[in-house]
Amino acid sequence: MREALIAGVVTSKVPSMNVVIISAPGAKAPYFAHVGDELYDAVVKSIKLDTVTFALTASASPGDPKSPREIVRKVRPTLGENNK
Repeated sequence: MREALIAGVVTSKVPSMNVVIISAPGAKAPYFAHVGDELYDAVVKSIKLDTVTFALTASASPGDPKSPREIVRKVRPTLGENNK
C-alpha cells in the first residue's frame, strides 16, 4: 500500500491556523488537516513551513522500544512569494 503524501502546507502568523494538505492514495480529493486532527493511525502534532510532525496512535509491538512514536516529514519548498 502507498503512503499518503504531503502535497503542501499553508502557514499563518497564528500557528493554530496552519494547514497541511495531504494527498492519499485512492482519494478523490486531498485532505486539509490542522494540528490535532486524526489521520489513519496518527495525529497531526505540528505544522511548520518545512516540516510536519505526526504522533502515532497505533500501539507499538509489545517489547519493541525502537518503535517510533513520532514521524517528522520534511516539506519541499517550491518557488513562491517567499522564495524568489
